[in-house]
Amino acid sequence: IRQRAGYTTINVFGLAVGMAACLLIGLYVGDELSYDTFHDRADRIYVMGTESNFFGQSIATSYPVAATLEGDLPAVERAVRTVSRGDVRVRRATNTMESERRLILADSAFFRVFDFALVRGDRSSVLNAPDAAVITESMARDFFGDEDPMGQSLTVELRDTTHAVTVRGVAADVPDNSTVQFDLVAPTRLLDADRRDPTGWGMMMYTTYALLGQPLPADTLAAQAERAAAARLSDAAREPPSFFSIPLPELYLSDQYNTEGFRGQQRYLYIFGSVALFILLIAAINYVNLVTAQAQQRAKEVGVRKTMGAGRGQLARQFLSESVLVSGAALVLALVLSALALPVFNGSFGTELSLLNGGSGPLLAGLAAAMLGIGVLAGAYPAFVLA
Repeated sequence: IRQRAGYTTINVFGLAVGMAACLLIGLYVGDELSYDTFHDRADRIYVMGTESNFFGQSIATSYPVAATLEGDLPAVERAVRTVSRGDVRVRRATNTMESERRLILADSAFFRVFDFALVRGDRSSVLNAPDAAVITESMARDFFGDEDPMGQSLTVELRDTTHAVTVRGVAADVPDNSTVQFDLVAPTRLLDADRRDPTGWGMMMYTTYALLGQPLPADTLAAQAERAAAARLSDAAREPPSFFSIPLPELYLSDQYNTEGFRGQQRYLYIFGSVALFILLIAAINYVNLVTAQAQQRAKEVGVRKTMGAGRGQLARQFLSESVLVSGAALVLALVLSALALPVFNGSFGTELSLLNGGSGPLLAGLAAAMLGIGVLAGAYPAFVLA
């Protein structure tokens, strides 16, 4: 390695560039696949949707769907409705502090279905009060500073109506890899009564989530929901809706979740993954070619060592150890290159990836081990040829 410094530098840098590209793409793909998996019962949470000949498929459902699922389907432990109101104007009642925040209106079971961490408040009852509200930690800091936010009043503007709510809980900031995003959660009671009609099957404005006792095939849950709705509408002159369901971890990459650019589209994960493997394959082949090209120059060294009594296994271990050192150095350099490139990568793809956060640790370790193994294997062939 010392005698051939230029050759070693080319080998290390060539492998490092390929590894760095794989690391960045691997982190991106891992982040895309991690959406909503932080919920402990993510595999048992399903998003309900309806299908019609005119509108096609949509995850917008009507108000009675949740009650039907929870009341008539034994497989459903709990169902919850949500309505996203996007950015609404929120004002603190005692001063002029106001800003636009992401509001979700939800049933009282919201924090019993989803595992968003609550810093303050009891998740089983935090949304029970008609005027209850749960805000995130960052919103609590912005509106109340060092004051205790519990019991404080806020006013929320919904269209032309202003509602007063009281902070009953504080949640940790919502992870980026969540399809449910909010700064403020309030009860659906803030909606007009006509939008909470137990017989209003035609008003499709809610997103309905079902927590099951155990995972079921999505089409089985949809079929059960259709039969339950048909039974409830048996006396009404109305055709029951046609349902479908999506497991929560699959929602982000489905056609029902709207994203911009490359995000949330499964086909790009296959494309990027293939590109990453192709880049690493090129780097490995280049490494093999460079090592093989040096074989003739090292033939004399091998001959002398064999004459002095070195066995094939000893020679193979020597060249493999060189391969391990080169691959290890390339991996370290790849980590440095990835860290330097991440700000630009995040800006280009609209992500907030990091090499150091806890969520990417296992993925990063797995990618690093795999790439180190590929680098060592790439040096194995020329090592045995030279030996």
